[in-house]
Amino acid sequence: MKPKGLGIRYSEIDIQKRAEIYNFTIEKAKEMISKNELNYHELSRIILRNYGVYLYPVTVREWVIGKKHPLRNPQLNPITKTPRQPPDPQIIPTTLGLLYSDLHFHAVSNTLVFSTTTTYEGYVKSIATIYSKYGHTSVTPVLCKNEPEWRLSIYLDRSSWNQILMTPIFSMGEKEIRVFLARVIDGDGWLTLHYKKKKPTFLIAISSSYTDKAKLLSELFKILGYHVTIIKRPPRTHNIGINGRSINQKKWENIIILYRRRDVFDFLGSIKFLHPMKEAKRVWILRINKLGLDIETSKKIWRYLRQAEKSAKLYSKLKAALLLSKRYDISDTINELKGRYIESARLLEQLRPTIL
Repeated sequence: MKPKGLGIRYSEIDIQKRAEIYNFTIEKAKEMISKNELNYHELSRIILRNYGVYLYPVTVREWVIGKKHPLRNPQLNPITKTPRQPPDPQIIPTTLGLLYSDLHFHAVSNTLVFSTTTTYEGYVKSIATIYSKYGHTSVTPVLCKNEPEWRLSIYLDRSSWNQILMTPIFSMGEKEIRVFLARVIDGDGWLTLHYKKKKPTFLIAISSSYTDKAKLLSELFKILGYHVTIIKRPPRTHNIGINGRSINQKKWENIIILYRRRDVFDFLGSIKFLHPMKEAKRVWILRINKLGLDIETSKKIWRYLRQAEKSAKLYSKLKAALLLSKRYDISDTINELKGRYIESARLLEQLRPTIL
């Protein structure tokens, strides 16, 4: 409800006037951005003075950042969205696994919204591709604490998808459990190579700050007949992002590790990852084992894959920054990312093993 006495409602005016107000808003926002004076409250007041129409500052912000487009008339803004479909049985373990790791959800009226923000565009696009048959999906660049990232939003039918949120984890069969664990690893896990033994030793690890979650994941691995161990890591401080932003952990971290050679290869041979770089590592782990490569060759391949992952992440951040530069003055961020990406690509070329 708009505050009393503050102009007429935007929804009460005709389509042509709406288009005029929207275009005026975007132009004014560009002027304010160029002067580094963007203020959504002030922009709302300017619209009220010029058109006698009150817009909430949060609505103005959503227009400016492109989160929402108000011109829903097909003649002014044709919008094609996938008709919302109920979930298929095969999507349930994928959804539960992603909700246990990266995805967040909230309900808006009749819509259930899944969302996440990450630095890697390829990962969220893989998720968006899966859910595009069930509803509208969007992958857009955003600034999170001055860091260019990618935001995924999935809009689903609330009445039919709510039932997934109440699905008991232990009601799934072994095949579904494997998919569930793969999606958790997509978000919160990693694959690693140990160099200490004569043969390459690969491990699968998942991180969680919640003890109950770690115990549940451990139980699921045991249902599959695998042996896992849980180690605790004390709170630590580490820097992330191009600006060196510090993250101070407050809780102990639980690391679930699948370590037996037979278990690792059996699990990796039965699943596929959505995260492109983790899927590339999975494929190479199986190939290294099949070819019987020695530890030195395995180390070279693994270093190359790790550097490829860093380069892909930098490229993804740079792409997001270039798109965001149309709305924000982030030239310093772009220059920093360009320099780091060029250096990373140069190092990647140097590390390329002959087997590739």
